[in-house]
Amino acid sequence: MSQWKIAYSQDNNTQVLDVDLPAKPDMAEAAELVLKSVLKKGELGEVKLTDVPEDHPEPTIARLEKHAIIITGITQG
Repeated sequence: MSQWKIAYSQDNNTQVLDVDLPAKPDMAEAAELVLKSVLKKGELGEVKLTDVPEDHPEPTIARLEKHAIIITGITQG
């Protein structure tokens, strides 16, 4: 397993999520990890799964963007 750092911006603050994964996460996987982390911390309040249409190509990324969370980088560390 390798250590990966997923940097993201939330409320004009940069946060870093450290994860152990066998390979570099793609953007969709990174978005899922960030969303789970932010929800676990209780930083979003209630996120409704209906916030984004079911046929959206990247629903997790869209949910993050709806809450002004942008993934800014993924690096090995």
